[in-house]
Amino acid sequence: PLLVYSTSKSMSKTTVIIICTLLVWTGCSNQQSLDLPEYLKDLEELTIYPANTEPEASIELIREVIFSDRDEVILGRTAGIVVDNDGRVYVGDQHANTVHVFDSDGSYFRRIGRQGEGPGEFLNIWDIQIGDKFLHVQCNLQGVVHAYSFDNFELSHTTSLLFGPDKIDELLGWSPNIAFIKNDETYLVQFYRPIFEVSDENRSQRLYTVSSEGDINSDLLLEMHWGGEYLTDINIPTVLVVPYGRTTLLAVSEESFYTLWTEDLVVKKYDSHGNYISAFYHPVRKKELRRDEVMKQINISNDQQRHLFRNSTLPETWPTVQHFLLDDEKRFWISTIIDDQNNYEWWFLKETGELIDRFIWPKEKEIQFVKNGKIYVLETD
Repeated sequence: PLLVYSTSKSMSKTTVIIICTLLVWTGCSNQQSLDLPEYLKDLEELTIYPANTEPEASIELIREVIFSDRDEVILGRTAGIVVDNDGRVYVGDQHANTVHVFDSDGSYFRRIGRQGEGPGEFLNIWDIQIGDKFLHVQCNLQGVVHAYSFDNFELSHTTSLLFGPDKIDELLGWSPNIAFIKNDETYLVQFYRPIFEVSDENRSQRLYTVSSEGDINSDLLLEMHWGGEYLTDINIPTVLVVPYGRTTLLAVSEESFYTLWTEDLVVKKYDSHGNYISAFYHPVRKKELRRDEVMKQINISNDQQRHLFRNSTLPETWPTVQHFLLDDEKRFWISTIIDDQNNYEWWFLKETGELIDRFIWPKEKEIQFVKNGKIYVLETD
């Protein structure tokens, strides 16, 4: 396989995308044995892998191609990186409210859309997704998804994701986020309530399919605990989001979708109708959570927030998982939090959970997309 990763330097406003080849050979590894979590003991069709599972191979990443800023473009904050079947790279730019397109050899090709409120224009790009025929650009302030044709890069159609009582009462006040494009005709959409509107036990995500005309065409597929965590005090007018909150991550293919609660490395598989099929579990040693370490990671802007954090009760450990990706060959790429503050340990797994390899990779080089044997990584400086 190949690896592509991107470097963004805020001082010089330079972004570099680097392609690397991936060499594979046999290897082995050891893991500390841990007990099975209580909540998994009654889960059906669960495959449990031993703590000392040996990987099938060992991988080395070798840089191959670099994408960088050009005279005609300076990349701002990214809102998604996707790749089409011809190897073109699309980068959503939240600052310029446009989508930059690079050819597979790293040269700059063109941009799609611009700032504005007219047809095909963006107020705020939230995310971009790739289909077989269209590039789909989600704009949350407008509550729409714009679909652009790969034939001429012109706007094909726009879908509204604003759902009120006239469409479905259950989603009134919920915000949408596109999780997957199915055959360019149907969206799998996650709906969630704003984090500060509901208590932790009621914070959830709901999955529905939505047609390109903006109609919900499924029953509720799955309701997942959203998680996340923030600190607040009614006597202090401040709210502080913390990085150690647990949440449910989602990965999707045409036939299935997969969930992972970040507390543990356990992946559940569902069919396209939301019926549970199976799960697998790998025991992973959790990193101890220390208050001084968290202080370095969160953005505390005033003395009230500092007081709020110092007087809060912390969990004993960090969650196990940070990132959860599915590539086009139905293989998982999962990053786990380790003692080294500068790195993650990435797990490369088959769909059924067999370990292909583990490797240490810098946090500043975040793997975001995997397709056609290439890994696309966003590096932030």
